[in-house]
Amino acid sequence: MPDYTSSPWFSQREKIKQVVIKNGVTNIGASSFLECYNIQSIAIPNSVTNIGNNAFLYCSKLTSIVIPNSVTSIGEDAFNGCSKLTSITIPNSVTSIGGVAFYKCTNLTSVTIPNSITNIYEGTFSGCSSLTSITIPNSVMNIGANAFKDCYNLQSITIANPNPPSCAGKETFICSTTYVRDTYDVYNYATLHVPMGSKEAYSSAYEWRYFNKIKEDMEQDGKVYYANLSVKQGTTGYTEQPVKADETYTIYIGALGDSKINAVTFNGKDVTDQVKNGYYTTPAIKAKSILSISYEDSNITNAKEITNPALKVTGNEGEINISGIDNPTNVEIYTTDGKLVATKGTVSGDTSIQVKEDELYLVKVGKRTIKIAM
Repeated sequence: MPDYTSSPWFSQREKIKQVVIKNGVTNIGASSFLECYNIQSIAIPNSVTNIGNNAFLYCSKLTSIVIPNSVTSIGEDAFNGCSKLTSITIPNSVTSIGGVAFYKCTNLTSVTIPNSITNIYEGTFSGCSSLTSITIPNSVMNIGANAFKDCYNLQSITIANPNPPSCAGKETFICSTTYVRDTYDVYNYATLHVPMGSKEAYSSAYEWRYFNKIKEDMEQDGKVYYANLSVKQGTTGYTEQPVKADETYTIYIGALGDSKINAVTFNGKDVTDQVKNGYYTTPAIKAKSILSISYEDSNITNAKEITNPALKVTGNEGEINISGIDNPTNVEIYTTDGKLVATKGTVSGDTSIQVKEDELYLVKVGKRTIKIAM
């Protein structure tokens, strides 16, 4: 079927208020409704697959539009200057949104980008000054310069990708308006919501580290994200399992054969005194967490042989911490096959020794030997 909407005369029909495009039209050509200032509504049939460049440029009274799931591409400047547009539905069929497509849609308050989009091009939502929230799906790998420039009312930015997409650094959300105290204030007051376990990645990524408020979310795009809880136990190694965020977990500590518990830590904090009847209940888990348990060697059975009753050995992030050494003594650390990996002579009080992570060790303090998994 011919593409009548691309005729030059049609783009000058400034008095048109409503448009119904007949079913069968597959393409809304470039500049089809350019400067049709009085259009308030448009019905797009599900035969349309492409919305061309400048298609609705400066349709300043257009308040809403539903894009059917037949559309696969939205061209550059397609809705540029549609200042009355308050909402728009972008279906998952759309795989490409051109640069500056929604430039200065100043009444648009929220946008959910479909999971079919891999790139957000330069200036796509620039000047959307009423935009308070955006949702960027897991599929997006790259965000162009000034993509959200002058979106100075942004309060919430939700990204479903645990791997930070590449973008143009601070220029992505830069503001050049007097409505904020500084051109980079969006980075100060907007909250960046990221999947569980990815806060560290975003905090260290050049493009995203400028956000002062980065929050790990449990659920995004209908999917539940998890944190990993590692239980490191004596010489039996450790288990690692996904757990839901913001929930507590009760874990059986118990003995290791005939060995007794020496110390229990959660994320490096000594929680031994919180173990009740052999069980420990974690606080609400916010991110990747480690529960570490060390055990007294079972060959020590005579209480008279035990010195330093307050002695505790704990481990966290490659560091073995020893506390409660009441008499100066030597400290030796061995692998389970008997290899000496570290030693300190004549230690009293507290000390710490760096070792490799994800290994099993025997910590000998005087006559006592403690088993610990790092």
